[in-house]
Amino acid sequence: MLLSRFGKLQDTLGAKLFPLLLQLLEGNDGTLSFLDRLHHLEKLNLLSNAKWWLKLRDLRNHLTHDYPEEPQTMAENINQAVAASEELVKYWHSLRTKTIQIKKQWQQELL
Repeated sequence: MLLSRFGKLQDTLGAKLFPLLLQLLEGNDGTLSFLDRLHHLEKLNLLSNAKWWLKLRDLRNHLTHDYPEEPQTMAENINQAVAASEELVKYWHSLRTKTIQIKKQWQQELL
């Protein structure tokens, strides 16, 4: 269950929320590469480190696509996912707080 939720949260943020944020904040039309999206999010202070996000994505891919032929590798990936899950949830809370602040800022500007 934890691995599934980790994968879903990481994928949803990267594939759905990141493009939406860039569209709203920069008017981006979705043509940026994934790496360019991460760099833009860094510039907007919505992501502290693109390399960290790429590591999370790689971990998700390993968990999703690797098969248990190598139990040691699978165990290492699971242990990494447990630690990364905590980081990802903290990041989600931070991102949520920042987007709420942006929304409030926009609302004040409209008044």
